Amino acid sequence: MHYTCYKKSDLNNFNDDFYCINCIHLAVPRYNPFKVDTDEDTDDNIDDFSIKISNLLNQCQSHPTKSLNSLLCDQLSEHSSMLFQNIDGNKSNFDSLAVEIQRFKAKFSVIALAETNENPETSDLYQLSGYNSFYQNTSPGKSKGTGVALYVDKKLNANVISNHSFVSDNLETLFISLSSNGNTPVTVGVLYRPPSGDINEALNELSDLLNELPKKTYIMGDFNINLLDQNSTTVQLYEEIVFGKGYFPLISIPTHEKPGCKPSCIDNIITNNIDDVIMSGTLRDRIGHHASVFQVFNVTLESSSHNRFQYVSVLDEESEKLPVVYGVPQGSCLGPLLFIIYINDIYNSSNLGHKESPTSSL
Repeated sequence: MHYTCYKKSDLNNFNDDFYCINCIHLAVPRYNPFKVDTDEDTDDNIDDFSIKISNLLNQCQSHPTKSLNSLLCDQLSEHSSMLFQNIDGNKSNFDSLAVEIQRFKAKFSVIALAETNENPETSDLYQLSGYNSFYQNTSPGKSKGTGVALYVDKKLNANVISNHSFVSDNLETLFISLSSNGNTPVTVGVLYRPPSGDINEALNELSDLLNELPKKTYIMGDFNINLLDQNSTTVQLYEEIVFGKGYFPLISIPTHEKPGCKPSCIDNIITNNIDDVIMSGTLRDRIGHHASVFQVFNVTLESSSHNRFQYVSVLDEESEKLPVVYGVPQGSCLGPLLFIIYINDIYNSSNLGHKESPTSSL
């Protein structure tokens, strides 16, 4: 609090901070139902888990790309990371996103998009350098306000989880499994809740989904539920479901703002693996009305070329498993050509099946 503000004594309380009437516009709305007052509470009344979540939400900040680059350069290269953007139509904003991504000195491990308005059939038109793309079908009969996608670093081993990926009138989801150096794979998903859907049905579908997902799950998306509206019964129902399933949000500040409208926090990342989260925030340089949200987490994702084996299976017989020591990144342009070169002389590696040419017996 400014000293001059204190002297005036005409103070407004906002998020437990005090502002004079001239400075109240500087206050940033913040969502933090886990806020801990360490000055009043004794150590016996505070658990480490609540402190961890409260600190993450308090430290969630909006960053310009330039300063975030210097802050995160080491973090993004040493740890795993995710970025979510409601793109509000690939045709309108994908080129802007591609330019923004190139401004970062280090790569995000996974980039998630909502409202792509694109199907898998047209996904080849929207590629990010160094990433493999996974697109979900759009909602039938809709050309706008639909579609989710995931872009995964080509070095990583990713597989779509079909039974968790679906499109309904109330939710659109797409999930992948990423191999990690630990025993447990990392599950990453993107979710979009169309405002036109039934909110109660959406919450029921979300509840069922969270029940089925494994540990080490991260869900990015536009939930279209404003967490800054703490008087909303929808927010309260959402919190009961998400907290009750062991998931917690990582974004606490506004992510969406239209001219003349109040800012809202509708884009978020929720996880049931809060212990591995290092930091979270938003990007100040917006694409459309939505800010990008991101998080960095302390999990080492496994390269697609690491710890892989090859073998031949014919009927009920299998050959010995041998490690794959050569390969190319999945989805690379050179992959097919290099594969052809690699197997081009395989015919000469065995005498079986060789037949003399008609001229050899002459």
